[in-house]
Amino acid sequence: MDRRAFALSVLLACGSPDQGGPPADADDGTSGAETVEALVDLAGDAAERTEALSLAEEVRGSLAEASDERREAIASAMGRALLTIEGTAGADNRLRITLLRGLGESAAEAARAPLTVIARRQRADQSFLINRMALELLAERREEANVPVLIEGLFLSDAANPAMRMNDIAANGLARLGEAAVEPLLEVLAGTRPGVAELVERYVDLVEARLGASGGPTAEQVRVAEALYGLGLLGHRSTLRPLLEVSRHEDATLRLGAVMALVSLRPSLEDGEPIREALLRVYEAATEVQQQAHLLASARRLGDPELAPFLLGVAQQSDLDPSLRLAAAHGYALLASTADRAFGRLTRDRELGGHFAELVPLLAEGEHCSELACWVQAFQTHTQGPVDPALAEKAAMQIGQLGRLDPRAISALVAQLGHREIQVRLAALRALDRIAVHGSAAAVQRIDELRASEEGRAIWSNFALEALPVQARLIARGR
Repeated sequence: MDRRAFALSVLLACGSPDQGGPPADADDGTSGAETVEALVDLAGDAAERTEALSLAEEVRGSLAEASDERREAIASAMGRALLTIEGTAGADNRLRITLLRGLGESAAEAARAPLTVIARRQRADQSFLINRMALELLAERREEANVPVLIEGLFLSDAANPAMRMNDIAANGLARLGEAAVEPLLEVLAGTRPGVAELVERYVDLVEARLGASGGPTAEQVRVAEALYGLGLLGHRSTLRPLLEVSRHEDATLRLGAVMALVSLRPSLEDGEPIREALLRVYEAATEVQQQAHLLASARRLGDPELAPFLLGVAQQSDLDPSLRLAAAHGYALLASTADRAFGRLTRDRELGGHFAELVPLLAEGEHCSELACWVQAFQTHTQGPVDPALAEKAAMQIGQLGRLDPRAISALVAQLGHREIQVRLAALRALDRIAVHGSAAAVQRIDELRASEEGRAIWSNFALEALPVQARLIARGR
C-alpha cells in the first residue's frame, strides 16, 4: 500500500463517530498522528506533490464534519506540511494554497502559528501572494493575538518588488479589532512600537534600491503614513487628539494623511467641529493641486453641511484650477440642502458654466425633501428603474446627515449595497459609514455575500477598495 492509500485508510479508521468509525480515543493500533506524518512526509517530497495535493484535499474536505479536537489535529498536520514545502513550480503553489485554505477553514488554534510564519516568511521560493493570503486568513480571525503580525504587515513587502505589499490587509485586519488596535497603532505613530523602526528602514532601503538614492519616502513618512492609514480605517474617537496633532505636522503629505484619517473618525464623534477646522486649516496651507483635490474629496466624504459655504467659495475662485472648482461645486451640490443664489451665478461662468449647470438638479432635490423619511423614499426611487445615480448619491448624502442610528435608513442603504451601478453602491456605503455608529450586522453580512459571489469581477474589485475598510469599522463598532 502506498503512503497516500495508507493515510486515507487511517483517516477512515479515525473518522467521526457518526460515520461509524471508532471513538477518537480508541486504541486500535492506528492514530491521527500517523495521518499527520503521512501528510507532512508527502508535502516535503517534491516528487510526491500530486499525491500530497490529493491527500490535502481529502483532509480539507473532512473539516466540515470534524469535531473540535479533530480540527485541531488536521490544522496541526496542514501547518506542518505547509512549512515543509519548497519550490516554485505550479504544483508547489497549488499545494500551498490548498493547505492555507484548509487552515483558514479549520478555525483552529493550531492554525495561527503556521499562518503567522508564512505571513512573515521572506524566501525566494515563496511568492509574496502567499504571504498576503496567510495574513488575510489571520486578519479574518479577528483575534487580538494577531496584532503583532498585523502591525508588521503594515511594512512588509516583496523583497524583489517593494511595490507589492500587504499593508491594506494589515490595516483592515487591525480595524476589525476595534479598540484593541488603538494603542499599538498609536505606538507606531509615535515611533515607540518595538521592532517597527527596523521594518521601516528595511522597506525604505528596498525602495531606494529600486528607485535610486532619491525619490523615495523617508522612514518617518512611511511609518507615520501607515499609522495614519490604520487609524483612519479604525475610526476610534480616542485617536482624535493625536490625529489633530499630526494635522499640524510640517510635512504637507502627513498633514493630508491626518485629515483623511480624521474624516473616518467623524461618525464616532458627536461634534465634528475639530475635524472641520483641521480640514480648512490644512487646505489653506496646501499649495499643490493634487493635495487640494484630495482635501476637497475629504470635505465631500465628511458629509458635513457646515462645509457647504467653503466648497461654494472654492468653486467661485475663477483663478483656480478648473478641476478643483468643479470638484468643489459637486461637493457643494451634494452637501447643501438648497441652492445659494451665488451658485446660480456660477452657471453663467464663461468657462465652466455648462458644467455647473449640470449640478442644478442635485440642488433642486432639496426643494422636495427636508425630512429623513422623504430622503429615504427619494433614495429608493432613484435606485430603481430608471436609475439616476447622481440623484441617488444626493439622497444618500442627506440620509448620512439626518439618519444617524435610524433603522429604516440603515435598511434602505444596506438594500442597495449590491446595486449594479457602482456609484449607487458607494453612495449607500458611505452613508452607512456615517449613520451606523453602532455597527450593522446586516451590512457586514451583505458585503461578505457580495465578496463570495463577485470576487474576481471588476465591480467587486472597485467596490472592495472602500467596502472592506467600511466593513471593518462596522465590525469593530458592533463588538
